[in-house]
Amino acid sequence: MKYSIIAIGDELLIGQVTDTNSGWIAREMSVYGWELQKVQVVPDNADAIKKAID
Repeated sequence: MKYSIIAIGDELLIGQVTDTNSGWIAREMSVYGWELQKVQVVPDNADAIKKAID
């Protein structure tokens, strides 16, 4: 199974907060054989989130 992670938050984009969740999720999912395709960080903006999902 293939998957992508979308991390949402302005604080991630400006480096105020480190995205540790994506790495943790990727490690956990690899145990089950899932293949990470992409990690994308988007701002707290509905249009940006919608675009990332589409």
